[in-house]
Amino acid sequence: KSGYRGAAARADQLLDKMEAKYLAGDVDLKPNTFTYNAVINALAKSGEAGAAARAERVLQNMVNRHKTGGADDVTPTTINFNTVLDAWAKSGGGRAAAERAEEIVEWMDR
Repeated sequence: KSGYRGAAARADQLLDKMEAKYLAGDVDLKPNTFTYNAVINALAKSGEAGAAARAERVLQNMVNRHKTGGADDVTPTTINFNTVLDAWAKSGGGRAAAERAEEIVEWMDR
């Protein structure tokens, strides 16, 4: 918890760079469950504009990597989904955020 404005967005950008470098062959920068959890949590707690949607995108990337890559080191959990729900709840998005949260709950059930 850095307290710096924009820190969560910066963490999200760093995760994107890690993923890109890993896909380009740098196995030392392979994101794992802990990495994804940290970024999702930072975004959920940040209060930054668009943070809920970015947290959801990180979760989607995590789920996709788990499904397509068979990555044992990346396993989405109920905690990840709940953290994204929390991000939407804190987003100030009103009805649209509530509807998005309902869609995420349905996604969890699949």
